[in-house]
Amino acid sequence: MLEDLKSLFRGNNFIGQIILINAIVFLIENLIANLSPEIGIQITRWFAMHSYLPTVLTSPWTIVTYMLFHGGFQHLFWNMIMLYWFGRIVNDFMGRERLIGLYFTGGIAGALFYLAVYSFRMLTGEEGLVDYPLVGASAGIMALVAFAGFRFGD
Repeated sequence: MLEDLKSLFRGNNFIGQIILINAIVFLIENLIANLSPEIGIQITRWFAMHSYLPTVLTSPWTIVTYMLFHGGFQHLFWNMIMLYWFGRIVNDFMGRERLIGLYFTGGIAGALFYLAVYSFRMLTGEEGLVDYPLVGASAGIMALVAFAGFRFGD
């Protein structure tokens, strides 16, 4: 089994690699959160995408790292199922490089859209807004789903 995992990372299987990375991050995050909830909360705050612009400016890596964290097992499971199904379509017809580019571009665009909507709500004076962290690969995966639907609708 260890040899299979090693060959996965030596090969060109981006879908398998990102699914495995997300699963490992999920397991480590939950193990740490169960052993020490305070540290688990700090890890999530460190890697999740924030909705407050000054926080994002002081931690710009969160625009990408939020895609590796998920809110629960079902969130992870269904995101990875959708990535597998629609990632295969995009990979088979468009290639690995376009799959990777579309996945990360969609994820980054989702993070920036989240930040823009929150900032707009803040500028309009809406009360009660706090810094809500964003986690999950849904934006990147929805970019793949939308692309596959528009490009290969049949």
